[in-house]
Amino acid sequence: MTFYIYKIVGINYIGSCGDIKLRTQQHKTKCYKENSRAYNYLVYQYIREKQIDIELEILGVYKKECSYRIKLLVEQFYINKYNSVNNGLNTINAFRTEKNKKKYGIEWRKKNRNYLLKQKKIYYENNKKKHSQTCKIYYENNKDKIKQKTREWCINNREKRNKSSRKSYQKNKYKRSIKINCPKCDSLIRKDSLKTHQKSKKCKKLSTLKISNKFIIEV
Repeated sequence: MTFYIYKIVGINYIGSCGDIKLRTQQHKTKCYKENSRAYNYLVYQYIREKQIDIELEILGVYKKECSYRIKLLVEQFYINKYNSVNNGLNTINAFRTEKNKKKYGIEWRKKNRNYLLKQKKIYYENNKKKHSQTCKIYYENNKDKIKQKTREWCINNREKRNKSSRKSYQKNKYKRSIKINCPKCDSLIRKDSLKTHQKSKKCKKLSTLKISNKFIIEV
């Protein structure tokens, strides 16, 4: 694997790539394209805030064939040299041992929880239609599998489910007790049972009577 180690000019950010021109274009696209998942990365927020032109300074060229693991080790050497994680805009290390990968990932997610939630929310808002369409397609293709998993989870977590239901009931006890008039038949019912009531025979019968009476009065 032949690769370059680079630094963004004017910023303490280290990266690696196989094609400098392509990588420069990728940085520009991710930085200024609002639909991009990377749009809210700290490095791109800083670039937009300071209005920096994205240019890459080559720190090293490695033309010998090597594994991906060696590439990460070399990149990590430069990250340590420039201290770009603690005193720069690299948010994670390039190379981590298998033992520390999981631990480091959990710690990083805890520290950046608010940032990740914000990024997830922005991405969802920008891709709401795409997300709902993907979910519908997946559900249609895996309907039986999803139902089976739901049943298994309910059986295996009955106590947990009951506890959660009781907690939710106590929390929303007052809201559940509020009564409203059904917009179809004008019956006084609980707010949380409106949909169920509107499907009932009673509601359908009363609503048809209401419409017919209204029609007679108007005539």
